[in-house]
Amino acid sequence: CDAMGIDTNDLQAAFGTPEVFFETCELIATSFDDQYFDVVTDACYKVVRTWNVINWCTVGNDINQELVEPSEADLGVDLNGNGLDTQQNNPLNNNGVIVGRSHRTFKEDANNPDGYLTYQQVIKVNDTVAPEFVNCTVPDVCITGEDCFTNLLLPMPGISDCSSEVTITVSGDLGANFNVADVQAGNYAIIYTATDNCGNTNSCATTVTVTDCKLPTPYCKDGLVIEMMNVSPPMIDVWAADFDEGSLDNCQVECIAFSMDCTDTQRVFDCSQLGENLIELWVFDGINWDFCETFVVVQDNQNTCGDGDLLLAGHIQTEENEGVHLVDVTMNGGSWQANMPTDDTGLFGFENLPVNGDYTITPMRDDNHLNGVSTFDLVKISKHILNIEALDSPYKLIAADANNSGNISTLDLVKIRKLILLIDTEFSSNTSWRFVDADYIFPNPNNPWQEVFPEVINWNNLTTTELQNDFVGVKIGDVNGSVVPNQLLAADDRDFDGALVLKTQNRKLQAGERFTVDFYAADFNHSGYQFTLDFGSLKFLNIKEGIAKAENFGFSLLEENVITTSWNQANSLAVDDKTVLFSIEFEANNAAMLSDLLSISSQYTIAEAYTAKQELQKVNLEFAGQAMHAEFELYQNRPNPFSDKTTIAFYLPEAGVATLEISDLNGRILTRIEGDYAQGFQEITLDKEALDATGVLYYQLKTATDSATKRMVLVK
Repeated sequence: CDAMGIDTNDLQAAFGTPEVFFETCELIATSFDDQYFDVVTDACYKVVRTWNVINWCTVGNDINQELVEPSEADLGVDLNGNGLDTQQNNPLNNNGVIVGRSHRTFKEDANNPDGYLTYQQVIKVNDTVAPEFVNCTVPDVCITGEDCFTNLLLPMPGISDCSSEVTITVSGDLGANFNVADVQAGNYAIIYTATDNCGNTNSCATTVTVTDCKLPTPYCKDGLVIEMMNVSPPMIDVWAADFDEGSLDNCQVECIAFSMDCTDTQRVFDCSQLGENLIELWVFDGINWDFCETFVVVQDNQNTCGDGDLLLAGHIQTEENEGVHLVDVTMNGGSWQANMPTDDTGLFGFENLPVNGDYTITPMRDDNHLNGVSTFDLVKISKHILNIEALDSPYKLIAADANNSGNISTLDLVKIRKLILLIDTEFSSNTSWRFVDADYIFPNPNNPWQEVFPEVINWNNLTTTELQNDFVGVKIGDVNGSVVPNQLLAADDRDFDGALVLKTQNRKLQAGERFTVDFYAADFNHSGYQFTLDFGSLKFLNIKEGIAKAENFGFSLLEENVITTSWNQANSLAVDDKTVLFSIEFEANNAAMLSDLLSISSQYTIAEAYTAKQELQKVNLEFAGQAMHAEFELYQNRPNPFSDKTTIAFYLPEAGVATLEISDLNGRILTRIEGDYAQGFQEITLDKEALDATGVLYYQLKTATDSATKRMVLVK
């Protein structure tokens, strides 16, 4: 390839070396010298190689001395590697040109042997392979300076070629220089050309994008004061240019607007926007946006808007006319906005509203998705789907549509059951509450989705106080009306008609023993049940299906040694006390009685069952015919930590007075709650407003015979 960087060993292998014949014990030495020529008419370059061959057995101090051994006079040298050429004075052309005789001996003549030969071999090299581009991409360039151009240094592309003498040139939209000054934003074509020392040429075309990356510099006036015009309705308009204090850009300012829309250059203010209003002034240079903030004060010195003393109020209640507490109601009126929660009766109200304003009332509540949701709702929704017993109001139909699909199907049952089993903590595609304008009349009460039902109330050009902005609150998932919508209603004031008694055989367990617990029921004629199963220190292994299937169980609380379960069907199912409802495989971690480890409670999923007549029952567990009674226990509050409210649960082995005290780290009692509670699982809900503290707190439950203390954390 390259005449200066040629590998001598490669040439020697390619073009041959002298071969010696007819020698017996002579000492023959060969060597060569190369001379390179870059300017050649019929090749890229050539190498003139001079070979020296010496027979050290015949050569002496003087050349041409007589041979001692006649046999050495027949020694020959092959210069071209093809074998001995017997015809003297015959030039050969193979891998180069041999000048002189192709076949020589050390005997120049019969009487004058010299033992020393010199020959020249000419090697001509031709390279026809053009250079290859490894990479000729040019990175994009940003303009970041104060001017609308930049200096551009084009990178040298990567080249692959057998020669190191490759010349690279550039051409295209930016000319023939690698270093280009004052390049403006745009896309430019670049052509790299590579030429090696043998005249082979290749090109690579690419582009470089130069972008203005410097944001505009917006300057806003420090507020404006405008006066309401005496027109009907009263209004005043302003333009974006009114707020500009000399915004600039390194290139050119294309537009100034109130938003990232260049056509948004006008703002109209009405009576609902009296006072100070925030303004954003956006500056665009054709590529980049930036903005500054200022304000406009809208005045009404001529009282064209009248007195701002209007009131919008209303109630939010369930279908059963129970007030819904803590609904976040938002009032929007142009730049005027306020929000407030409903009180215990569901009442809200917004005062001092300007006349002739446009207002939108939007209620929202999306917490405690499980409130009012139970397996009994699944029973009723299943009956509706199978046309056994239809849900009798559009609000119940909306509540049954848990996945917010606009219809009721088994997919809604799956969503609600996952919530009951605590597999999910919320409806992923729905809020916990929906609110429908109470004045809205459904065109088809059997299909509330026939048209979009209103969930806001709008007022345009309000001129009088309006107090009937009422909504019907719909608790999603609750079709039997068991939701607790406010603090005025007890958390659990339902009447139970007997109990569903689940039975299993008590047994003594050995550490490491694996065993199966079969659950039966006495007098089972039910359409559904749900409960929390606490398995203590046992290790859960597997569920074996019976009447209840795997999808009727929740396993998200296994780390707390708890399983949740929910089973239902549209028609009640009657089975005898020998039918296995379900079975669970456990492993015992230590020796104990099964009855000391297994219990049913309402700690997570409330324990309840529903008869064929849709009567509500408790759920009990008996071992070998004896009911199991749980001991006094105080549970960890949930959630923990909490920032708004938390629930503290406890179990009383018998009815009686219990006192719950909350105290801080210094022992100061923050609140005390005392009540007369029934036997069984109980819950108390605490609001942060009742606790004038944050951080680590302690709560203690005391009865006449027992006491327990736990820790909780209240965060801001």
